[in-house]
Amino acid sequence: MTTKIHGFPRPLTPEPSQHRGYIGIQTWPDGTPLLLWQILLPSAAECITSEFLPSPTVASGIDLPSSLANVLGAGLEGLRYGLERRSELPDTRLLCALVRLYFLSAFTSFPFVAVHAAELWIINGVTAGLLYITLVFVCAFAAFHFGRVMVDYTAGFESSKVTSVFTQCGAPAERRQWLQLLACVVALGLLKSSMPPFMMRIPTDADASRLVETCTGIGFAILGAWLGSHASSSLRANFLTCAVVAIAFSLLRRAESAGVTLRNPHLEKILTKFVGSFCGAASGFAAMLSDATDVAHQHPRLAVLDVLSNWGVAILFTGVYYAFDREGLDVCAHSMYSFCA
Repeated sequence: MTTKIHGFPRPLTPEPSQHRGYIGIQTWPDGTPLLLWQILLPSAAECITSEFLPSPTVASGIDLPSSLANVLGAGLEGLRYGLERRSELPDTRLLCALVRLYFLSAFTSFPFVAVHAAELWIINGVTAGLLYITLVFVCAFAAFHFGRVMVDYTAGFESSKVTSVFTQCGAPAERRQWLQLLACVVALGLLKSSMPPFMMRIPTDADASRLVETCTGIGFAILGAWLGSHASSSLRANFLTCAVVAIAFSLLRRAESAGVTLRNPHLEKILTKFVGSFCGAASGFAAMLSDATDVAHQHPRLAVLDVLSNWGVAILFTGVYYAFDREGLDVCAHSMYSFCA
C-alpha cells in the first residue's frame, strides 16, 4: 500500500489516513471510543511537559530541558515507528498511530526550535542560532534511529518477554492499562498544578490561577493535536504553525507600537499557552522523522530534500522571529514548553 507525501510515493503500514480525523465515531473492537484516546494522549503530554519537566535551566543560553524533550520525543518516535512496522496486530498498529498523532505531536514542538534559535541569535549571534537548529536535528535523527535499533534488537530474541509485551501492547487488556496510566498522569499533573510545592502551605489564588493555566494548555494541546492529525504532511504542518507563531508575534508588536500593551498576566499566559501548547501540538516534529524515513525506503534523495526543507523552514522563521526584539520574544518563548515544549 502506498500514498504520497510532498508529491512522491511512500510505503505505509498501515496508511495514516485510516487513523486521521477520528472524532469518537470509530471505536476499538471492545467498544472503547477513540475519542477518549484523542483527549488523554495530548493531555498527558501537556501535563508531562508543563508540570513534570525540570524548570528551564540555561547553559550558554540554551534551554536544556525543553531542548532535550524534543530529542526524547524523537527517541520515542523511533520506538513507535519500529514497533508499528514489527507488529502484525491491527490494534497495536492503530495504537502506534494514535501515539504519533496525539501524544508525540503534543510532546514535541517544531516552532520551539525556531523560537529558541532566534533567542540564541539575539544573545550569542547568528552562528549560535544556526548551530542550535542543526544540532537539534542531528540529535533528533540519532535518537530516532536509536529507538528503531532497540526495537529491532529486542525482536531478535524470539522468546523475549520484552518482544511479546511490545507486540501485544494493543490488546484490549493492555489498552485498558494504558488508559489508566494516562488518566493517572493527567490527574497528577492537575493536582501538582493546583497545590503548593510539597504541600508546605495552604493553596492560594496563585495556585488556582496555575491550575487554570494548565487546563488552558491541555485544551490547546488537544485542539492542536486534533488539527495536526489532519495535516497532509509534516512539512506543511511545521511551516503553518511557525507562520501562526510569527503572526502572533507580529500582532503583539503592532499592538505595543500602537500603545496597547498585554501587561495583563492572564492574557500573557493565554498567549503563551496558545503559542506553546496549540502550535507545538499542531506541528510535526516527530512526524518529520518518520516521514523522512518512509521516503528514504524508495527515494533517498527526496528524503534528504524533505529533511533539508524542514531545516530551511526552521532557519527561515528563526530569521523572522529575530526581526522582533527580545521583549516580543519573551512574552511567549520562555515558557513554551508549557508546552515549550
